[in-house]
Amino acid sequence: MDFDDDIVDNDNNSRLSEQPEAKLLVAMLYQTISDALYVTKRTKENATDKTVTTLRSKNKIALRDKIDAIQWLFDDNDVYDLCCDLAGMSKHNIRNMVINKIGADTILPLVHGFYQTNGH
Repeated sequence: MDFDDDIVDNDNNSRLSEQPEAKLLVAMLYQTISDALYVTKRTKENATDKTVTTLRSKNKIALRDKIDAIQWLFDDNDVYDLCCDLAGMSKHNIRNMVINKIGADTILPLVHGFYQTNGH
């Protein structure tokens, strides 16, 4: 993203956060958090075969999105840093919230190659 120098004020991101591009990045961060915390839906006892098949397909896609979201939230990259800055959120707090809601036993195997529990 290219922002004019007069829009970017290192002492005050308020003008930057009002830009459409910034709003998109913040929305992306919130959607990623939502995807990471998503709980798959269960089939009803009297569901038809078609309903069960459709739900399984949707849950499979949602699970892949969940894994991708978790991995992105626990990786370090400039876009993630920018999203957090614009949203006024801390990566550390986001990660702790995800771990607390999902459980370290689920999270850590997904991010073991690039994230350690001490945050490095």
